[in-house]
Amino acid sequence: MLNIGFIGCGGIARHHASCLSRIRGARIVAAADVVADAAEAFARDFGAEHHSADFRALLDLPEIDAVWVCTPTFQHPAPVIA
Repeated sequence: MLNIGFIGCGGIARHHASCLSRIRGARIVAAADVVADAAEAFARDFGAEHHSADFRALLDLPEIDAVWVCTPTFQHPAPVIA
Protein backbone atom coordinates (compact mmCIF):
# COMPACT_ATOMS: atom_id res chain seq x y z
CA MET A 1 0.00 0.00 0.00
CA LEU A 2 1.30 3.45 -0.95
CA ASN A 3 0.04 6.12 1.47
CA ILE A 4 -0.19 9.50 -0.23
CA GLY A 5 -0.51 13.02 1.13
CA PHE A 6 -1.74 15.95 -0.94
CA ILE A 7 -0.45 19.49 -0.50
CA GLY A 8 -2.85 21.86 -2.21
CA CYS A 9 -6.47 20.76 -2.52
CA GLY A 10 -7.82 22.72 -5.48
CA GLY A 11 -8.99 21.62 -8.89
CA ILE A 12 -5.82 19.95 -10.14
CA ALA A 13 -5.46 18.07 -6.84
CA ARG A 14 -8.99 16.75 -7.20
CA HIS A 15 -8.24 15.60 -10.74
CA HIS A 16 -5.07 13.79 -9.64
CA ALA A 17 -6.81 12.29 -6.60
CA SER A 18 -9.65 11.02 -8.76
CA CYS A 19 -7.12 9.26 -11.01
CA LEU A 20 -5.16 7.87 -8.04
CA SER A 21 -8.34 6.51 -6.48
CA ARG A 22 -8.53 4.05 -9.40
CA ILE A 23 -5.08 2.61 -8.74
CA ARG A 24 -5.03 -0.49 -6.59
CA GLY A 25 -2.55 -0.08 -3.75
CA ALA A 26 -2.70 3.73 -3.65
CA ARG A 27 -4.43 5.37 -0.70
CA ILE A 28 -4.86 9.07 0.06
CA VAL A 29 -4.32 9.49 3.79
CA ALA A 30 -3.79 13.23 4.28
CA ALA A 31 -4.56 16.62 2.77
CA ALA A 32 -3.13 20.07 3.45
CA ASP A 33 -4.23 23.42 2.09
CA VAL A 34 -3.84 26.98 3.38
CA VAL A 35 -7.63 27.14 3.19
CA ALA A 36 -8.56 24.82 6.05
CA ASP A 37 -12.08 24.18 4.70
CA ALA A 38 -10.60 23.07 1.37
CA ALA A 39 -8.33 20.56 3.10
CA GLU A 40 -11.21 19.26 5.18
CA ALA A 41 -13.51 18.88 2.17
CA PHE A 42 -10.79 17.16 0.15
CA ALA A 43 -10.08 14.75 3.00
CA ARG A 44 -13.77 13.97 3.35
CA ASP A 45 -14.29 13.50 -0.40
CA PHE A 46 -11.30 11.20 -0.87
CA GLY A 47 -11.36 9.33 2.44
CA ALA A 48 -8.20 10.83 3.93
CA GLU A 49 -7.85 10.44 7.68
CA HIS A 50 -5.88 13.66 8.24
CA HIS A 51 -6.24 17.26 7.09
CA SER A 52 -4.51 20.49 8.00
CA ALA A 53 -4.02 24.09 6.94
CA ASP A 54 -0.25 23.59 7.42
CA PHE A 55 1.62 21.29 5.04
CA ARG A 56 4.28 20.66 7.70
CA ALA A 57 1.73 18.69 9.73
CA LEU A 58 1.25 16.40 6.74
CA LEU A 59 5.01 15.95 6.30
CA ASP A 60 5.31 14.94 9.97
CA LEU A 61 2.92 12.00 9.57
CA PRO A 62 4.93 8.76 9.77
CA GLU A 63 2.54 6.83 7.52
CA ILE A 64 3.09 9.10 4.49
CA ASP A 65 5.06 7.36 1.71
CA ALA A 66 4.63 9.94 -1.06
CA VAL A 67 3.50 13.54 -1.36
CA TRP A 68 1.62 15.07 -4.28
CA VAL A 69 2.32 18.80 -4.51
CA CYS A 70 -0.65 20.47 -6.19
CA THR A 71 -0.11 24.06 -5.19
CA PRO A 72 0.35 26.78 -7.81
CA THR A 73 3.76 26.38 -9.44
CA PHE A 74 5.29 29.41 -7.74
CA GLN A 75 4.45 27.82 -4.36
CA HIS A 76 6.13 24.46 -5.06
CA PRO A 77 9.54 25.22 -3.48
CA ALA A 78 8.43 25.47 0.17
CA PRO A 79 6.90 21.99 0.52
CA VAL A 80 9.39 20.35 -1.83
CA ILE A 81 12.42 21.70 0.03
CA ALA A 82 10.88 20.95 3.44
